[in-house]
Amino acid sequence: MLMTRLPSTLKWLTCAGVLALAGCSAPAPQPIQPAPLPGSPTGTVPDLPRVDSCNATAASVEVLGKVSSPQIEQQAMRLAGATTVRTLLEGQPVTMEYAYGRLNLIVNRQNVITLVRCG
Repeated sequence: MLMTRLPSTLKWLTCAGVLALAGCSAPAPQPIQPAPLPGSPTGTVPDLPRVDSCNATAASVEVLGKVSSPQIEQQAMRLAGATTVRTLLEGQPVTMEYAYGRLNLIVNRQNVITLVRCG
């Protein structure tokens, strides 16, 4: 009966307020915790090393100064322990994202590897 006596604007505001309060009553979602590893103390997960890594120094010793080829790229990737490899021309614009497991071979116009770096 009370709703029939209120002006329509006030009815809408009342309904909106009730709906807004109803949305506030839901509990916040909790983040999912990873299960502990077997043999570790309950409730703790040990810090594990990154799976994807790269060692540019190990690769540069073997490939620096060589002409880039698919075989040289694969050798460099294996030596660096990288998951991917890409060849870039000196001064070529590249995206700024850093990929831990990616090996970059920088070549000059004669396709000779002048720099080896990770990322």
